[in-house]
Amino acid sequence: MHDVPVETRALRRTILGGLLGFVVGFVAVAAGCLYLILHVTRPHGWADILGNILSFAQWPFIGGLAVAAAFVQILSKWHYGHGVYRCVHCNRPFCAAGVPCSCQFRSRHRPQRRRPFLRHYRKRFPTLIMIWFALFPLATLLTLVAPGRTDRSLLANLLARHGAICLTAATCIVLLNLLLEIFNLGKSFRLRSTIFVRALGVWGILMMMMLAH
Repeated sequence: MHDVPVETRALRRTILGGLLGFVVGFVAVAAGCLYLILHVTRPHGWADILGNILSFAQWPFIGGLAVAAAFVQILSKWHYGHGVYRCVHCNRPFCAAGVPCSCQFRSRHRPQRRRPFLRHYRKRFPTLIMIWFALFPLATLLTLVAPGRTDRSLLANLLARHGAICLTAATCIVLLNLLLEIFNLGKSFRLRSTIFVRALGVWGILMMMMLAH
C-alpha cells in the first residue's frame, strides 16, 4: 500500500467518495420520495403506487448525482489544500485543479488578448438548442407513462419533466467535468460544456420553481 503514489491514493479516494456520495444521495432522496408517496399522496392501490414511483423516479438520480458532485468537489479541494498534487518540475503544490504551477506559467505562458465573454456561447448556441429540443421526446414519454399531478395541465407536467431531465443532464456533466479535472483530461470538453451546464441547469431550476405550486 505504501508503494502506491500519494496522487494515486488521492484519486482513488475521490472516486470512492463520488460513488459513496451517489449512493447516499440516491438512498436519502428515494426514502424521502417513498415517504411522500405513502403518507402524503395516499395512493389507493398498487397502480397508484407504481404511477407515483414513476413520477418521482428522476429525483433520486438527481439527488445522488448532486451529492456525488459535492463529495468529489470537497475531496478535490481538500487534496489540493494539503499539497497532494505537486508540480513535476519544481515539486511545488498546485493551488487548484486546472491552475498551472508558477514555474510553468513564467516559462511557457505569454500574455494573451482577452477573448469576448460570449464567444463560446455564440458558437455553441445552435447545439444547445438542438439538445434542448431533443430532450422533449423523452420528457413526453415519461409524461405519458407517469402523468404526474392531476391538478396540473398536460403541458405543465411536460415542462416539469423536461426541466427535471435538463437538470439531471447538467448534474451529470458537472460530475464528469470534476472527474476529468481531477485526472487532468478533457480540457477542451470542460470549456465547451460550460454553456450546456449553465443553460440546462438554469432551465431546469426555473421550471421546478415555476411549477412547484
